[in-house]
Amino acid sequence: MDLSNIKKMGYVGMNTSKLADISEIVSSIAIVVTLVFLTVQMQQNTRAIEASARQGAANADAQQLIQVINHPEMAADISEMSDATVVKVHFNSILFMRNRENEWAQHKSGVMDDATWVRLRASTAYVLQDERMRNWWINGGNILFDPEFIAEVNAELQKTPVTNLGTKEALRALILSPAEYQEFLEANKPGG
Repeated sequence: MDLSNIKKMGYVGMNTSKLADISEIVSSIAIVVTLVFLTVQMQQNTRAIEASARQGAANADAQQLIQVINHPEMAADISEMSDATVVKVHFNSILFMRNRENEWAQHKSGVMDDATWVRLRASTAYVLQDERMRNWWINGGNILFDPEFIAEVNAELQKTPVTNLGTKEALRALILSPAEYQEFLEANKPGG
């Protein structure tokens, strides 16, 4: 066996200390590359989880809207509703708030991003600004939910005036010009 090539390459006579140093450098580089890879993977995973939470919220909202589309009588004045419709409104309200409570829990645990939760929280306040929905919430609908969630919703409602936006008339008013809509709001303030 000819060892001349090995001697020329400098391997013979290399002490173990130099080999250990080279091994340490190679392992350090491998660790850094692994950490960079894991960081990128975690960021992609976080984005995927947040996207999934947003999609779940969008699907829940779509299901709620389909309920109202399929049962427009739920937008009638309470005095015009049949007993069956009142039951539908009650359970649809529970469903809506249960979805929001779930999304609140996702946000609280870090699964849902802040921007999505802010949008959903605003839509909760929008729904609960309707006098009928606000009454439902205050008169007992809220006992079905987590106390921390109730406190957050109630804090949001402190900043949200009660309106009559859930009536058929108010829904029709949404397609008016902005000036006509403001007139409608003024003329239809609760208690006014």
